[in-house]
Amino acid sequence: MIRGLRVVWAMCWHFIITTFSRQKYRLDNKTIDNEETRGQYRAEIYKMTQELCRRMLKAAGTEVVATGIENLPKSGPVVYISNHKSLFDGPVLATLIDDPLVFIGKDEVKKIPIINSWFAGIGGIYIVREDIKQSLEAILKGVDELNKGYSIVIFPEGTRGKNIGLEPFKSGSFKLPIKAKVPIVPIAIQNTPMVYEANGHKIKKAKVYVNIGKVIETTNLTKEETKHLHKQVEDCIRDLLSDITHT
Repeated sequence: MIRGLRVVWAMCWHFIITTFSRQKYRLDNKTIDNEETRGQYRAEIYKMTQELCRRMLKAAGTEVVATGIENLPKSGPVVYISNHKSLFDGPVLATLIDDPLVFIGKDEVKKIPIINSWFAGIGGIYIVREDIKQSLEAILKGVDELNKGYSIVIFPEGTRGKNIGLEPFKSGSFKLPIKAKVPIVPIAIQNTPMVYEANGHKIKKAKVYVNIGKVIETTNLTKEETKHLHKQVEDCIRDLLSDITHT
């Protein structure tokens, strides 16, 4: 109960502190053509979001054990692809990756208070998988973000998996890195449901494990390699999960 209240307080703190920054960013997006200035505001909002995520995890009593940090690219936009089991997956990734991230999420995120505001503030992209036209627009928007230098996070299972193992990866999620010709960084996350979902939706102390794999290039792929890229990354993340050592 107390941990839950601490997490809620951290979220409220973030909401209050960043309200003015988000409003300024929205206004400047409409009135200023200087992409560098917009980028500064987005970077500011992302740093605030990182602080929120750190406070949330600390309030929840969550310890993050990460391996493969050396595989995080030093420069250039990439697409981070991860398995997805919990609402806490995004916050965990945000604490580990310092460059401003853009998350791609389901349209349902709009209905989650505070989270929807945060999602919009960092330039999150909504996708309705059943709507082919909207999905294409989301991909094109994602390519534009990558061209601007922002890295993107995708959870290709399409939803938070209920099983211990991986859900099949959606091949459509991989159109984005292929079209933008940017590398993929595979990431395996384990144990995040123990923070919240596995406890009857109550916050509890837990240790979360993250294993970051080596970069997978998407340029100069054959037609056959492109067709099976989603399976290659799925197998890679499955291996990363099996390599995690609990301490």
